[in-house]
Amino acid sequence: MPRVGAIAIGGLAGLIFGLRGGLFKRIIYTSIGAGGVASICYPQEAEMYAQHGLVEAKKYATIGYNFVYGVKPGDKQLELPTIPQLGRTERQRIGVGKIRLRGSIPREEMNRIVNYA
Repeated sequence: MPRVGAIAIGGLAGLIFGLRGGLFKRIIYTSIGAGGVASICYPQEAEMYAQHGLVEAKKYATIGYNFVYGVKPGDKQLELPTIPQLGRTERQRIGVGKIRLRGSIPREEMNRIVNYA
């Protein structure tokens, strides 16, 4: 019974945060508040539902992508491009990991920490 009370309090907290908005905002905030507390109270069930939700989201995202680009069911499937992995030399060339703020750690030490790879 305490879990049900905690979930209800989470829903009420979401409702309070959404009071200044419209009906849609209230519903969304209440659902997020109750769902967040429910996922804390029931972690195994939350993981199961999250995995199922991700599978469904991927399925509908693919359907939407194919609809936008006009792919028919019998056509060859379009592959999304992959994000290239940056090696150490590319990161140094484009300046990823450069520290621009002044702090108590010397610059050479900070660069050694940031560029550990």
